[in-house]
Amino acid sequence: MKKKILLWSISFCALALLIPAPVLADDPDKSEAIQVAEEYLQAFVEGDFDTMQGLTCYIEWALQDVDRFERTLEEAGLLDADIDLSGLEYEPDREAETWVEVLVTGDILIEGIEEPLTPADIHKDRLWLIYEADAWKVCSRPPIDARPVLGPDETARLFIDAAFSLDFATAHLLICSDQQDVLSEARFHAMFKEFEENHSVVDFSEAIFEITEQTETEAVVAISGDVSITWDRRDEPLVVSPEDLGLAEILLLYEDGWTICNTAVVES
Repeated sequence: MKKKILLWSISFCALALLIPAPVLADDPDKSEAIQVAEEYLQAFVEGDFDTMQGLTCYIEWALQDVDRFERTLEEAGLLDADIDLSGLEYEPDREAETWVEVLVTGDILIEGIEEPLTPADIHKDRLWLIYEADAWKVCSRPPIDARPVLGPDETARLFIDAAFSLDFATAHLLICSDQQDVLSEARFHAMFKEFEENHSVVDFSEAIFEITEQTETEAVVAISGDVSITWDRRDEPLVVSPEDLGLAEILLLYEDGWTICNTAVVES
């Protein structure tokens, strides 16, 4: 079961290969990225799935589902609630020409609930804005060209998210040079065939990625917490641990940016 889940989880993103690189007529306006981040978060807490999806980067459309979206809101106490986001602040952090990382801080006020939520409570404290098709879109993870500025923990999360989103292009680029030949595109799709057929979604948003060892050239990232898996024939998500998936630790090497060089992850 562990191997099937992991094998299936690196196959869904040949879709990324179909997405053309953005052609920029003018330099993207970063202030518009902040506005899109605000509109996205407002749509999220209001339960406006269509607007939220319209502001989401193309590669993550396939990961979104109305039922799962409503379940997330319900678990956070946001479903059909009166919510005030006026206390939030949006600040750009790391950025390049076609992407910007937006940090969201402050309180989310919910009518009838004394204790406010924070953006971190709903995993929206760090949004990645990607410029594609002449517009800013929100992604839950950084773009691959942000790799040189990412730490080992961020790189490990990006790889795992890409793999379990079946994003072959991104996952393959994040593998260390010595192991890139091990994972062909055909093998990737064969590994995740069962997951794709069942329209499964593997969610690592509750998982914790922690750097346990690091030198200038090597790092070890431990993964803990909960991973939820949903698919067509199951109403409630199956909650497992990263260890159940064979992902308790990931080894990374620095090669002009951190790369995954964990044989167990690549060859499972």
